[in-house]
Amino acid sequence: MATLNTYPDNISVEEAIQTRMVADLTAINNEVAAVTAGSGVLVSSDDSTVGYLDGKLLAGEGIDLTVGSPAGNETLTISCDRIFNKNAIINGDFNIWQRGTSFSSIASNSYSADRWRYVEVSDSVHTVSRDTDVPTQSESEHQSNYSLKLDCTTIDASIAAGDQIFLDHKIEGYNFAPFVGRATTLSFWVKSVKTGIYCVAFVNSGSDRSYVVEYTINSASTWEKKTITLTFDYSGGTWNYIDGIGIRVVFAIATGSTYQTTANAWQSGNYIATSNQVNGADSADNNFWLAQVQFELGSVATDFEYRQFGDELARCQRYYWKTFPYATAPAQNLDSLNGAIGVYVSVAGANGYANKRIQFPVVMRGAPTIIFYSTHEATANWYNNNDGADTTAGLVMDGANDHGFTAGCAQGATDGQGEQLFIQATASVEL
Repeated sequence: MATLNTYPDNISVEEAIQTRMVADLTAINNEVAAVTAGSGVLVSSDDSTVGYLDGKLLAGEGIDLTVGSPAGNETLTISCDRIFNKNAIINGDFNIWQRGTSFSSIASNSYSADRWRYVEVSDSVHTVSRDTDVPTQSESEHQSNYSLKLDCTTIDASIAAGDQIFLDHKIEGYNFAPFVGRATTLSFWVKSVKTGIYCVAFVNSGSDRSYVVEYTINSASTWEKKTITLTFDYSGGTWNYIDGIGIRVVFAIATGSTYQTTANAWQSGNYIATSNQVNGADSADNNFWLAQVQFELGSVATDFEYRQFGDELARCQRYYWKTFPYATAPAQNLDSLNGAIGVYVSVAGANGYANKRIQFPVVMRGAPTIIFYSTHEATANWYNNNDGADTTAGLVMDGANDHGFTAGCAQGATDGQGEQLFIQATASVEL
């Protein structure tokens, strides 16, 4: 309901407005006792005082209100853990798998889930796959779809000094720079058939500074949450805070003595475990799962950050991109034109040249390595859809940079005017 205000006949419009503003400000001042920065909201709860606040404070999602004494001044502490972009791990929820979802006898230094690398120097063999076995929502307060599963298919019962088996995630320097010299927390969910002491290591870009932390898997085949807090010491070694490796987060599976050191201290060298690290490759039953990996500022692990699928995919495409449909693993001779680069032959025969400039959906980390795939043959070349065979001409790639590349075709004699040529491609510029 509107309030009608009356003023003396001789008052000016400006004076009337000023009088009303003073009255309104006085009313507001009488409602709220004080607001103090840094310690929440301070109000009066005593209805006999002028500063009494009669009403309710409603908390939105992610906001907790902690109320003090019911009499006198109450301190309402407002905290919010729904912070966006707090997790420096890309694809820590293992939703993005552009290269495929199962990698049998995976080669060392290969990627499976986007941004996750497998390294193996030993006699063991593993399969890496996307798995639906995840921590429950009631356990983790986050609904994951997938975890990364590491399945030992060929054992190495005796790890040599120079052997190492691990999964790692490389954080780009730009994304790592805010963590330098500050308390940082790594949290993750892990499950393994083999119990015992495992290690996580943090290794710089020059592999000449490292910090190893032990954690224990207490129960076999049971999801457990682990939390590790440390401060990054950048006083020595080679560090990168731009577009190179900022830090490697390494999950050790088995490690020889060459890469072992003491825990909980910065060391000069490339170390990923202690001598207590179990041999996670000594049995074909040794499956290892990883889920909900988060790397954030602060000394407390907060709730796992949810990201929309499209946002996470775009982050991954800074390092790896493909023309194939998302659910299709890149390969030669898939007998499909879905997503393929296509050009028309404008001038028939071997004297003609067809090309197309491809623009990446996001700016990549740098000029990528381009790999081409034939849509219908075993060897990479342009496929002539009208002739039903690869062209006899040469494949040309030009002008690759962080924005795109040009795919060209030095045509063959059988390429007729108006015919369609197709090819698939991937672009990679991993750290």
